[in-house]
Parts: sequence; structure tokens; C-alpha cells
Amino acid sequence: MADIVDNFSKYASKEDESSEKKILNKGILIVVVIVVIVVVYLILNSVFLSGSNLNSAYNSMSNSSGYQAVVLNDSSLNIYFGKVIGESNGSLYLTDVFFLNANSSSVGSKTSSSQQYSLVHLTPTYSYGALDEMKINRSNVLFTENISKQSSVYSAIQNYYKTHK
Repeated sequence: MADIVDNFSKYASKEDESSEKKILNKGILIVVVIVVIVVVYLILNSVFLSGSNLNSAYNSMSNSSGYQAVVLNDSSLNIYFGKVIGESNGSLYLTDVFFLNANSSSVGSKTSSSQQYSLVHLTPTYSYGALDEMKINRSNVLFTENISKQSSVYSAIQNYYKTHK
């Protein structure tokens, strides 16, 4: 009878050890899967959802002014000037927004076909109370360009801020 009890206890202890190993292996597997999911999430978040990569590209050393021209892909090729602060979910985010306003010039009784443009700041006081920010559908953007500090657009923006403090 003692032999049966000894054999049973050896068998039971082997079974307990193998089940503990299975539980330990499952625990390690769960931890590894969670770590992989977190790492993949962080990578995708930094590449696709964050505008920081785009923002740093727009505000590179070659663009010391910090302003960009955003040309829209529409029939009149509207152009907005401002600071691109990011991009997410197919949208481009722009602040400190200015746009070109066309002014027809007339000479005497004849209307000239040449147009003069003025730079207008998008402010809450402008017509419909817009805020100084835009969310532009990326599919409507034809291209963007950095504005240099030597450009007339940058000078006009700086003059606007000097006179409207």
C-alpha cells in the first residue's frame, strides 16, 4: 500500500509541476503579446496620428519664417498663408491664417482687367466671425510651400502684427 501512495504522490507532484509550467508559459505569452501591442500602438500613433513629424518638416531650418503657403486645388486656386501646426486623419491644420483678397482696379470709366491683391487676416472680426485657425481637407491641397523671411508676404504679415497689437 505504501508503494501505491508513493507512486501516486510522485505522479501528483509531476502533474502539479507541469500545470504550473503551463500557467507560467501562458502568463509569459500574455505579457509578450501585451508588450507587442503597446509597441505597435506607439509606433502607429507617432507615424500616422501625430502631426509632429509633419510639423517638424514644415518648420525645418530652411523655413526660418515658420509660415507656409497652402494652395488649394479648386477652380480659383485659393491660397492661404499661415503656420501649419499638424496633420491628422487627412486634414491639414493652419493657424495665423491670411489669404489673398482680389481688388479690381478701375481707371476712369473703363475697368481694367488687372487685379490688385491685398493680404487679409482671418480674424473673428472678419465678416462671419471666423477664428484664426483652419482645418483643411488634405485632398483639397494642391501643394504647400515654405515662406522665406525675405518674401513680401512675410513682410506684410509682420506689418499686420505691428499695426494690430
